[in-house]
Amino acid sequence: MLTLAEAAPVSAIIQNLRPFFVIKTHYNEISAQQICDESRQHGYFKITYQRVTDRLRISKAKPGDMVLVCHSLPIRYQGGACIAEVTQVIDSQILHIKFVRFLHRKVDMQELYTVEKSLKSSSRVFIVSEQTFYQLLALENE
Repeated sequence: MLTLAEAAPVSAIIQNLRPFFVIKTHYNEISAQQICDESRQHGYFKITYQRVTDRLRISKAKPGDMVLVCHSLPIRYQGGACIAEVTQVIDSQILHIKFVRFLHRKVDMQELYTVEKSLKSSSRVFIVSEQTFYQLLALENE
């Protein structure tokens, strides 16, 4: 049996319960400005995913979960762009997100890779811990 000194702190346990998401998009298909404009018009922005791995990941999303939206291409627009909030997931393939705010500065993808190496893969949706999510957001203030 674990003693109190050996057990994980409660804050560490709570941090790992809630998933946070990072979404990579192509700027010409889905830009942060489009997300902002459509969120103001309709209350949400709709993203449809076809890849099985992406669909499995968004099936874990719940309303209120936070999303960091990054542009992967073209190179001129690469980097973290805005923060959004999940409003609804439909049939594990359609994700509705609501714009929260633009990042204070565009965070370069290379900077994001230093914090979370899994972002280098070709997937479009990533689940990260709360600690990693806030480390990614802290890059905008550097």
